[in-house]
Amino acid sequence: MKRLILSLAVTALALLGVSQAAPACTSFAVGGPRPIFGMNFDYARFPMKLLLEDNGNLRTFHLAFERVIQGEHIFVTTGGMNSNGLFYACQELHPQVRTPPPPREGDMPLYLLNTMVGRMKTVAELKAVCAKAHLTQVPDVTCHTLFADKTGAALVVETGTGRNLLTPMTGPYLAMANFASHGMKGKPYQDARGCGDDRYKVLCAYLEKTRVPFDVDHGLSALEQAYNRNPAYPTSCSMVFDPQAAEVFLAFHRNFSKVWKVSLKTGTVETFRGFDTATKHQLGKNGILVSELLDAEATAAPPQQ
Repeated sequence: MKRLILSLAVTALALLGVSQAAPACTSFAVGGPRPIFGMNFDYARFPMKLLLEDNGNLRTFHLAFERVIQGEHIFVTTGGMNSNGLFYACQELHPQVRTPPPPREGDMPLYLLNTMVGRMKTVAELKAVCAKAHLTQVPDVTCHTLFADKTGAALVVETGTGRNLLTPMTGPYLAMANFASHGMKGKPYQDARGCGDDRYKVLCAYLEKTRVPFDVDHGLSALEQAYNRNPAYPTSCSMVFDPQAAEVFLAFHRNFSKVWKVSLKTGTVETFRGFDTATKHQLGKNGILVSELLDAEATAAPPQQ
């Protein structure tokens, strides 16, 4: 068992491609009456891909970005949602722990919890996993994950010494940046201190003033305001998730005038708003590069007069 856990930790480390990981990204979950989730993926201009994963009757959408690991190009998933409305957003947590304690019998790397979204349906199921396994970090990268589902439940999962640190949503929303969420329990958002606290405060201020009915457009507006102001790690993809409709709405490179829609029901990505010409693409088993999607849209657009 210990050998298996060590192997999984090494695998997770390789998949993460941690040598140049970005200290950015912001995410949120709004609980109801119609849950809406969102994530800004802030990263250097590496290729991005939209992926679908099928597991029986459960389909999962992922945003992935490319890393080069030992000379091999690998796409690493960082956020997404399955067809039952279970959402995840995995982000770096600072300060980083470069040399975490070695894993013990029964330990599980936190990053592997994200992969369970492809098999589970609710936050409660993931919470049950956390109750049975001590979650750990892998060397050279420290991360935390926001999970949410269509019942309105949400949870930030972080690791601690000897125990897991779980921060459930207790109010109308739950937000996450790149500092420890468990340190914000019982505190106003204005007290946030740490990596990404500027984005966190902007996001929370918007969520505070924009109560029900919260919809996809509100989610896009929230992400538009909470963009990363560090030009080294620009906001490359903004995603709003509607778990009840099993749809994802995307804007790339802060161009919120053009919004795309992914349907988990049909397995397609299509133009949704702001385009001169409507297009639709099957994602297929290999997914589609964002650059190819944007190039196809530019080609389909009518010529300028």
